[in-house]
Amino acid sequence: MLQFTDLYRYQNRAAQFIVDTQNCAIWADVGMGKTVSTLTGFNTLYSGFGARRMLVVAPLRVARKTWRDEAAEWAHTKHLHVAAIVGTPEQRMKALRTPADVHCINYDVIDWLEAQFI
Repeated sequence: MLQFTDLYRYQNRAAQFIVDTQNCAIWADVGMGKTVSTLTGFNTLYSGFGARRMLVVAPLRVARKTWRDEAAEWAHTKHLHVAAIVGTPEQRMKALRTPADVHCINYDVIDWLEAQFI
């Protein structure tokens, strides 16, 4: 299990940027740790009651598996419950209703998600 101290300095800086910046984006190359940086920043906000839930919009494979796997891999984020809003409309609705800290959805069903709240 990876520890908070295993984060690279630039990952800590990205996580702190998320905490300090109300609306932001993290742009980094593949494999640079965007997911764990974002989870770390969210966890800080979550622990301090600054955020309760997070919506991640990602490619299908990333939404389905990567965020859940990455959260479970780190000691300081393993407690976060990640739900993937993917699959059939019925499966997506079930995932949407699942109490979770992080909900992940793929780009192709953003219109469907919006329609659930209209």
